[in-house]
Amino acid sequence: MKKCYFCGNNLDKNNQTEEHIIQNSFGGRLKSKNILCRKCNSILGSKIDAKLYNNLNFFDILMGIDKERKTKGGHITAFIDDDKIKLFSGLKYESAPKICEKTNGSVKNIYGHIITSAGNKEVQDRFIENFFNKARKNGFNGSIDDLKKSMVKAEFSDKWINVNKCFKEDEIVLGYLKIVIGFCSYHDKLDLIDEKMLNAFRNAVNNIDNSYGENVKFILDNTYFIEQKYFCDGRLCNRLALIGDKEKHKLYAVVGIYDFLHFAIVLSDNYLHESFEEKYIYDVMNKKYLDCNMPSCSNMLEGEKKYDSLRKGLQNNIEYILSFCSSVSDIHLISHLVLMFVNHIIKNYSEKMNPESFREKFVNDFLLLREKEKQIRCLLDDDFEKLANLSYNFYVSKFNNFTSLIKNSLKDCKEQNKFVLKLPADINLSEEDIVRLFIKDQIKDSWIELLAKN
Repeated sequence: MKKCYFCGNNLDKNNQTEEHIIQNSFGGRLKSKNILCRKCNSILGSKIDAKLYNNLNFFDILMGIDKERKTKGGHITAFIDDDKIKLFSGLKYESAPKICEKTNGSVKNIYGHIITSAGNKEVQDRFIENFFNKARKNGFNGSIDDLKKSMVKAEFSDKWINVNKCFKEDEIVLGYLKIVIGFCSYHDKLDLIDEKMLNAFRNAVNNIDNSYGENVKFILDNTYFIEQKYFCDGRLCNRLALIGDKEKHKLYAVVGIYDFLHFAIVLSDNYLHESFEEKYIYDVMNKKYLDCNMPSCSNMLEGEKKYDSLRKGLQNNIEYILSFCSSVSDIHLISHLVLMFVNHIIKNYSEKMNPESFREKFVNDFLLLREKEKQIRCLLDDDFEKLANLSYNFYVSKFNNFTSLIKNSLKDCKEQNKFVLKLPADINLSEEDIVRLFIKDQIKDSWIELLAKN
């Protein structure tokens, strides 16, 4: 019978509960009813999950990631200049509405002020309605439309939204360890974890309201920061891997939420079984599971923890995530990239590509380019499929023009008797091939150079 990994009680239909191994609030999809009892799920949810979410909720608000189970959206506090605002998922925001009265002699003036995102029409309409009711009570006889015409609307499209965020390393690591232990239990490998690590986690949770003390210190001493450069593959993922390394005698897990912070946690320094790897990688932007390799971290689990690198790297990590929520405002950029790609195909492929081959090459190359060019990271896999379909007709037209150019150039050369090019005897090329090579040589091809860019 399955047991709760936290309290050890048997699980049955009376105390079972569905647990997301990576929280639903982070877009987690992997779940099980066979790892936690209802009571412990509640305890860990309030003491561990909530603290982890409070540390990383900025990215949930920023990205507006789709959840499997819809929850009431939260908000974080931010500022536009000196105005405090509530920042909601999808970058919607609003300030507290201010409606006040000022009397100047016998004249009473009513003032109102609110800041909202452009698409937050419901909040705007509610503010206007409240302002209208206040004005009516004070003698305004016009309609709400009259009021709207008299209101001053200011637009601040160039204003920065400022967010102050403090990341608490111990709360993040404890949250990650909870994910890791749940993943071990899901794969029936809980018994491979060193009992000292399990006890440190349980004791840390039970004493979380007092002091973490030696339990969290032990966990942190076995936790290593993994630099983000190993995960910058042009995707934004929740990543989780459990790895048994027979050669190094280590059992460890690698975990990262939204590809922001990745940690490797050593679960046992005395692993004596066969090597294995269990992994869960979910692309939260494209809503798909991935079967890609996790970086080998065995050699990183030695020496210093490199927490200085962690603190210095936070800015780069945040910038990487921000690149996914920007928009391609310059259509000329996409047009230029498509033209570069088409020129590359024409120059390097003799025969005209069929739609399927063109689409496959287009999508694969643009996915690779997305790793390197942050300007197009907001484009989803489906966007590349659509772009490929739209670009194929352009490619066919350009290829046909290229073929016509070859024939016309060959005709002109023959009419003007300009074929004086001497080639080595062992090279057997037709006159058309020679013209083709000459014209292809004039086509600028920097696509390969672009894909190879570091």
